[in-house]
Amino acid sequence: MADAGAQLAATSPRSFRHLLRRYPLTLVLLAVTVLAPAVLHFGFGVREHALLATLSGSAESVFRHGQWFSPISGVFMGGGILAAVLGAAGILILVSYSERVIGSARTLLAYLSTGAIAIVIGLTLERLLYTSGERWGRHVYGTALLEVLVPVVGTIMVASAASGPLWRRRIRVIGFATLLALVLFSGQAGDVHRLIAAVSGLLLGPYIAGRRPQTRFVRSSVHEIRTLVGVIVMIVAVGPVITMLSPHRLGPLSPLGVLFLPQSSPPLAADRLDGPGPLLLSILPLLVLVLAARGLQHGRRAALVIAIGINLLMAGLAAFYYGFLPSAGNDQLLDLSSAGHWEFLVTLAVSTVVPVAVAGMLFVFRANFAVRIEHERALLALWVVLGAGLIGSGIYFAVGLIDPAGFAPPATPAMLVDDLAERFVPVGFLAERSLEFVPVSAAARAAYFWVGPLVWAVLACTTFWVLRSPPREAATGSAQRYRQLRHAGGGGSLGHMGLWPGMLHWTARDGQAAIAYVLVGRFALTVTEPVCSAEQRMSAIREFAEYCDERGRTPVFYAVHGEYLPLFAALGWSSVRVGEEAVLSPASWSLVGKAWQDVRSSIHRAERAGIEAVWTPWSELSLAQRAQIAEISEEWVADRGLPEMGFTLGGLDEMADAETRLLLAVRPDGRVEAVTSWMPSWRPAASAVDLSADPVIDGWTLDVMRRRDGSMNGVMEFLIASMVERAGRQGARFVSLSTAPFAGTGESQGSAAERVRRFVSDALEPVYGFSSLLRFKRKFRPRFEPVSIAFPDPVELPAIASAIVRAYLPGVSLRGGMRMAWDAREHRGAQRTPTA
Repeated sequence: MADAGAQLAATSPRSFRHLLRRYPLTLVLLAVTVLAPAVLHFGFGVREHALLATLSGSAESVFRHGQWFSPISGVFMGGGILAAVLGAAGILILVSYSERVIGSARTLLAYLSTGAIAIVIGLTLERLLYTSGERWGRHVYGTALLEVLVPVVGTIMVASAASGPLWRRRIRVIGFATLLALVLFSGQAGDVHRLIAAVSGLLLGPYIAGRRPQTRFVRSSVHEIRTLVGVIVMIVAVGPVITMLSPHRLGPLSPLGVLFLPQSSPPLAADRLDGPGPLLLSILPLLVLVLAARGLQHGRRAALVIAIGINLLMAGLAAFYYGFLPSAGNDQLLDLSSAGHWEFLVTLAVSTVVPVAVAGMLFVFRANFAVRIEHERALLALWVVLGAGLIGSGIYFAVGLIDPAGFAPPATPAMLVDDLAERFVPVGFLAERSLEFVPVSAAARAAYFWVGPLVWAVLACTTFWVLRSPPREAATGSAQRYRQLRHAGGGGSLGHMGLWPGMLHWTARDGQAAIAYVLVGRFALTVTEPVCSAEQRMSAIREFAEYCDERGRTPVFYAVHGEYLPLFAALGWSSVRVGEEAVLSPASWSLVGKAWQDVRSSIHRAERAGIEAVWTPWSELSLAQRAQIAEISEEWVADRGLPEMGFTLGGLDEMADAETRLLLAVRPDGRVEAVTSWMPSWRPAASAVDLSADPVIDGWTLDVMRRRDGSMNGVMEFLIASMVERAGRQGARFVSLSTAPFAGTGESQGSAAERVRRFVSDALEPVYGFSSLLRFKRKFRPRFEPVSIAFPDPVELPAIASAIVRAYLPGVSLRGGMRMAWDAREHRGAQRTPTA
């Protein structure tokens, strides 16, 4: 989205005419937004305030003074330097993006229509609330609109209808979360007008943008779910800061504002705000939520637990202090005919429902946050926080009991017990809580005002430490040993998957073998065979099986190659073929012959279009390239009927591995047409004399293969051909196009194992196209090597099949997955273009 804005911001005089042709509306609106406040301020001087009252666009100026032009002028007059800067930034980024996506004419229509709807509905609403005597309506009736961003917000929501799945979702989710936070925590008239404009833009978007309305549910990748959930929690966390900076605290979630009851007593609340301690007590819980939001974006389970706990705590405090205590013994509180009482009930409901809703959202998406830390670290963090709370409470009690005269009136044990919990509660919840005593001595004041902030500070520091702790699988030290054994040549072509986030690692007692696996229920599913030398294979399998038996787990070796099957047969295990790995030999690679005509045509087509194959690690990508890859990935996920699969199928998070390499198809203008990611396999150095020589790459295995909608036909063939040629120049022995899970020919048609495999394959085929993917790979004339699963008890095959589906689709049961796949089959008759 920011590309257009950055291009405008970096404009040189030479390119100005080009930008004027491309973004005429953006430049005109930008000029008006900057010049109008400047002319008003510098051209009218002392008369500015009088003129501003006429041009403000408030409900009062329209309905009482008949100034019907004022809403239009109010939009462009700004609200001072800050409002002009924010408005200019919004136009520069959001309107320019809209103009690039839907064109200048449609952008102008969106700007005018959503702005007009927001003004008409917003002013009408203010008038109705004002005449009814509602508190918010009385406060904002004479408030100037002065909102440059009102039509800008509506415009970007219209443009979202024509955006790809990634930016459409981000614009709408982040946009509405921000707008709702402004309404709830600030509650200014402009906040409501912006929300109305956004809703109107969302409803009118498909019609103005010329797109069919999106009626089906569009799924997100795990990476995108983590990002959006983290952003929502972050917005809710910083919402109270909006209240602190707002000139009028009108939002129902204002934590430092008093309740909407007439008998509220602001002096009591002010008595609690003595010094920086109470202020920190209100800020530190927000800091903990901000830290948790960052952890959520990295998939941390601890962040999920902390965020749910803090939100439920805030909901409980709101219900208790805003609801139970004020209503206790007050029979008239629920009388909706009394002035202000129904407003109080609305405030109570919103204050409780919003954090509960956030906690509920986190619980629903909990399967996407599976990165755990060691149990010992989690227990240590819990004991530190509990210990800090006990020590803080003990200090408070000790001061009160030793020096009761330090409080006025003198403190008693019963009074200290009754007041203890409030030492840890943000003061915004205590506005209606009367003070039984106040501290007067230095020691009493220190304990009274600082015990709570210090305990919350310990919680914030502990949260930071926990969320920065290495994941459980890395903290054990086995992940590093697994990588070392990989570099020594173990693990085969698929072994690099064992280094992905979320994998667990087992290491043999002698340290010469390692296995990567995931736990699904009572099954330990390996991602491939053991990482070890050929001599260590049998002992590694036996020892891992014993390790699982001791812990009540069933070992299942997934995606093992044919040379391992005799070892499992010797142990009395069963095996089922689950796929075919397509392997190419760079040394014998050739495109000569009629069979290669399609691949040669794709290469020539790419050369004519100027498309270049760019070989790079994730860390060296530009921000624009990363954004384009994320957009391509979200388009792919949105086109499926099931969530993004995991286990042995990677995504954006797996691309970021330091040893993984990307091969991109990039046009001359920098547009990324397609992306593939490649995992290395290693072999020991050829020199037997120099033992310190670094291992060399033996081959590359394809992981992610996704292309942009509407990209050049044959772009994947071009990238794969380029990769094989590159691997040959590097001296690699093989290039694997990886496996297509559940595809290929396996056991005899009548076997129970084959029926289970075919049932899963047929169910997922309409969505993921594994069989069509296998057919796509055949055009490269590879050598197919079967891969199988091996397991000790054939009776458990149905349960193992269910565990494998749950490994690929975390949080989805086998029955639920089959139902979603069937629904996808019903809605999709055509086969999908193969993209792994």
